[in-house]
Amino acid sequence: MPPVVRPLSVRDLPRCEALSRTLGWPWEAPKWELLLSQGEGFAVEAADGSLLGTVVLNRFADRAASIGLLGVVPAWGRKGLGRALMMRALERAGSVPVFLYATRQGRGLYAQLGFRVVGGSARLVGQRLHSAEVPPLGARRLRRMERSDLPAVAALDAIAFGGPRPAYLQALFGMDAEARVAEDGQGVVGYALSWTSGSRRTVGPIVAPDSALATALLADLSGVAAGPLRVDIPAEFPQLTSWATRVGLKPEVASPFMLRNAERPPGRREWLYALAMPGLG
Repeated sequence: MPPVVRPLSVRDLPRCEALSRTLGWPWEAPKWELLLSQGEGFAVEAADGSLLGTVVLNRFADRAASIGLLGVVPAWGRKGLGRALMMRALERAGSVPVFLYATRQGRGLYAQLGFRVVGGSARLVGQRLHSAEVPPLGARRLRRMERSDLPAVAALDAIAFGGPRPAYLQALFGMDAEARVAEDGQGVVGYALSWTSGSRRTVGPIVAPDSALATALLADLSGVAAGPLRVDIPAEFPQLTSWATRVGLKPEVASPFMLRNAERPPGRREWLYALAMPGLG
């Protein structure tokens, strides 16, 4: 019998936690709640009601969609569960560009389903232990982001990301966030968020028109973090990755960026210097 795929919602968070533990994933309840509340989750469950696998689709109007949190209990691997979950998510996504950040285990399945590698990202983790030079900003200045800045930030983010995601940014802003905007004489030209989920603080997204401003934003937010940090930097920005390693962060995992239904991802991705999270971009 083919696997039965059913909807997954925030009401299933306790079972999502149990699945995460089985898979060896760190449990990050705020991240799951954000992606499930804004997107569409799907699951396959065992006879006892426990989850055997999950996937979450998030759509950004009719511009793009992302897939994340795909996982299957190891004992149930290679039985078609992952494919069934992905097929349901892709059916719901339709013809819009769909992207994901692949694991080593999932890359083959994604390729079979029409995804191809168009880039990658590196996750860096640890504590900021050292100082490193920050490029000058010229006439631009950084300041603390206020809630009233969110419309301008969301507009800039939509240009960089290629689709609207104001509700996601607002939710991240509420996660014990430290956030900065960069201004010139014309208004907001960049921003960065730092938010807490689990035991680590994530810096991202970072949106900036150049590496100098992106570095300044990362330097500012990494400097105020008291504990361990995480930042996911696309492979196109080795200068920012190099700066992060010089201050003490260490590479943990590299993930291929895979895309379906388009030749290139939407938006001005040359401005998107750090991801919010792999399941969101």
